[in-house]
Amino acid sequence: MDDTGIRQRLAAILVADVSGYSRLMAGDERRTIAALDAGRSVFKAQIESHQGRVIDMAGDSVLAMFETAIGAVTAALEIQKTLNASIEQTPDDRRMRFRIGVHLGDVIEKADGTIYGDGVNIAARLEGLAHPGGLTISGMTQEAVRNRLQATFEDLGEQSVKNIPYPVRAFRIHTEGTGVPPPRAAPPTRRSRSPDAKPSVMLFGLESLGDDAQGQVLATAATEEIASALAKLTGLTVVTSAEMADYAVRGRVQNAAGRVRATVHLLDQHTTKEFWSQRFDSTSADVFQAIDDLALRASTAVRYEIHARETEMAACHAPEELSDEELLSQAGHILLCSRPAEWRRSRELIDRVIGRSPDNFMALSIRAAGAMTQVICGYKEMSAEEAADCRRLARRAIDLNERSDFGHSILGTFHLYGERDTASAIREAKRSLELNATYIMAMDLLGAAMIFSGDAAAGVAHCLKAAEANPRFPANAWFMQSVALGYFVLQRYDDAVEWAQRADQRERNVPRYLLLLTTAAWHAGQFDLARRAAHSLRAACPEFRLRDLRRWPFQDPDQGSRFCRGLVECGLPE
Repeated sequence: MDDTGIRQRLAAILVADVSGYSRLMAGDERRTIAALDAGRSVFKAQIESHQGRVIDMAGDSVLAMFETAIGAVTAALEIQKTLNASIEQTPDDRRMRFRIGVHLGDVIEKADGTIYGDGVNIAARLEGLAHPGGLTISGMTQEAVRNRLQATFEDLGEQSVKNIPYPVRAFRIHTEGTGVPPPRAAPPTRRSRSPDAKPSVMLFGLESLGDDAQGQVLATAATEEIASALAKLTGLTVVTSAEMADYAVRGRVQNAAGRVRATVHLLDQHTTKEFWSQRFDSTSADVFQAIDDLALRASTAVRYEIHARETEMAACHAPEELSDEELLSQAGHILLCSRPAEWRRSRELIDRVIGRSPDNFMALSIRAAGAMTQVICGYKEMSAEEAADCRRLARRAIDLNERSDFGHSILGTFHLYGERDTASAIREAKRSLELNATYIMAMDLLGAAMIFSGDAAAGVAHCLKAAEANPRFPANAWFMQSVALGYFVLQRYDDAVEWAQRADQRERNVPRYLLLLTTAAWHAGQFDLARRAAHSLRAACPEFRLRDLRRWPFQDPDQGSRFCRGLVECGLPE
């Protein structure tokens, strides 16, 4: 918080109000006020039990703030379940139902605890889209909670929000107890392809929103850069015939007031329906840099959305029914999370591919990545046998396909975290980026290796670029912690705390993120936060010991000692 007592922060915002409140008051004021007081008690209890804070309960409305999206959504669902159950015996015309909206975004928080900003406005707009007794959330919120809830998400598409210059994607949540029946939409139909075929995509030329020749040149250049970026991404085949394509990319581009903007739409060619769209803005004064930025972000987002849709289709079938490509897609998607139980599922799928195709380079690379995930996320140490197996898999994958950007990234990751060899990690990351300049995993690897080697300022720049490329990317929390690490090395402790909190809010209770948050908060003088993070770390990983940090690849021992000092001061065991 600055000298004015104001700070900007990431938070989950809950907004609620009573549907038909004026009608209820006109019918019976006393009963309505009594029902409202009872409802407020339910809100207060659930908000506080899910790490939230009530900001305001003026009139028939509720405004609350949470540390995490999952906390806000879980509280909202419990509130609706409790309230809807309590009115089952009440006549329909006297039932008090709340609408709730939840958004994960930036807010301005004053010293007195009040909050303002776009995040609040968006949550209020989402509340207006909810059914009475129901819940509507933003796309950012849905991305943060969708793998952690047993619920159906109804995509409402992009919605306009007053005083917000961009549309906001909205989802209604349907679970037992919300009082709203789930939609009966079937999952997307699985494609019929040859066993080794990848999803195919066609990029139609982007349209220019201006009639001038300069606008046409800009649209052509943007189309070419996005096409080039898509062609380099693993797991996609770019085609030039609509009849051959599973997916189609369309869009528009414009240059106004020194800002280049592109809006990209992704369509399922088999249903002819659009299932995703997003707007990308670049404020770079250099139009060439702006086009490069848009190409990176648009291509990465398109790849992820196709990947997610293909995974959703494959999940409806038994593993033995899936092709190698479908198994690889599903296993890779699962591996991007930070939960050991899900990693085991990824390994089962990959072992099935290797059993069929022992020389599948992508399967070997994913298998090597899986062997490292528990280590780099802080759950365990890698044994000598595991390290040898990981090295063998990663090198074999490169021998089979030297031009695999993913393979070089995985080999570099092993060099960094398995061998503490920052120079080799940097070499492999740069080779990966030579093959695919838009590969954000390699950007983050390069940045992390530079941070550990002592070039933290340059390293943070690479990690920031990865973190900002696609906020919906499942591994974005990992990029956030890399940024936090860089700021820690630079002794920008408040910034390190902010980015470590973002990582922890995106994926709760991952040991590595909590380690960073604990030591950064202690060095920043935020001792209560540091102690809370240390407590969460002990709960998430009871077997953690400080000696486990000896494998962290700090090339300067003083950096490692400074990192450990905050952990020691917070009472973490040796």
